Amino acid sequence: MENASLLFGSLAGNGKGLVGMLEKLNCLAIDSVEKVAALQLESAKYYTEIGIDQMRAVSGIRDASAAKEYATSSVGVVTQVNNKILEDSKKIIAANVELRGQVIDIVKGGLSEKGAEQAADSKPAKSTAKKASAA
Repeated sequence: MENASLLFGSLAGNGKGLVGMLEKLNCLAIDSVEKVAALQLESAKYYTEIGIDQMRAVSGIRDASAAKEYATSSVGVVTQVNNKILEDSKKIIAANVELRGQVIDIVKGGLSEKGAEQAADSKPAKSTAKKASAA
């Protein structure tokens, strides 16, 4: 909620700063989609290869002994798939945490630039006001 307040608060500011911040956020979103797509393609390749290997193994079953070997090897495959799912989940979580941090940095950077601009704008106004009151 605090991050949303920072973002929407910055929307009321300078148009140039807003455009720059939105441009950075857009580039970050594109990079994030690219990263997630690469992870998904890697996973799809892995799961496809596992599935094809399993189909080949099933098609090679000719007797009870081969069926027993297949069942035994399938336990190892299930373990591999479970480990891959866990690994993929950790990668996605890490990517999301990284993305969140980058978004916060961009928004805070945009806010600090806006704050510096406002401070610079308000200083001359104060000195002009003092001169006017002195005259």
